[in-house]
Amino acid sequence: MRKRLLIAAVVLGLGAMLTVGASLAFFTDKEEAYNVVTMGSIDIKLNEEVPTPGAGEVWKVAQKTEDGTIVGLEYTNILPGATLEKKAEISNVGTNPAYIREKITVTVTGRDGEELSADGLEFWRSDYSGNQTKIFTWGNMEDADASAREESITDGETVTDCITIYGDKILESTESVYLFSHIRVPASWGNAYAGASIEIQLTAEAIQSDFIEVPETVEHASDRAWNAFLNF
Repeated sequence: MRKRLLIAAVVLGLGAMLTVGASLAFFTDKEEAYNVVTMGSIDIKLNEEVPTPGAGEVWKVAQKTEDGTIVGLEYTNILPGATLEKKAEISNVGTNPAYIREKITVTVTGRDGEELSADGLEFWRSDYSGNQTKIFTWGNMEDADASAREESITDGETVTDCITIYGDKILESTESVYLFSHIRVPASWGNAYAGASIEIQLTAEAIQSDFIEVPETVEHASDRAWNAFLNF
């Protein structure tokens, strides 16, 4: 009989509009990430940080809820090859420590409605000291960080490819972390991507770290997290 595990999950949707050589509008659905499953005291929250514009870049609030919550940001003067600050922070607001992971799906749709390749889109993480690590490149996992894995999301009969980033540490109660912090738009994206939309869906999940059976030979935290989620 499978153990009853304490789990939690939240979902955050991101979207973007790309105009080659002109601007990039990047919208974040921040309609308060909601709990899909919450049992016991494993509880997480997904929160979006407002970015700091880079040199020559301009951003403005594109949309707010009635209570003033920012749910969309529009970037301008951003070209293919640019780096966008994008920090979706995962916070452990429960009382127990947990392993965490974040599933990422990307869909790029051209202005004529055709689906375009997302290959080349890079996801990076910058630590508090400013050191940057490339986590993975969509479509090429050869030089991906050990915490990133190619997986899939099954919804009924629909199977969607995704990249999952596993946390490289156990997230204690009240602690927060972001598994990626920047997205780099490929400089090679040309006129075919003019007016295209980029949709990025994030699903953050947590599972209790206490009393989870993980082989002692598994030492790296992200590998231990992967093993813990095998029963999820």
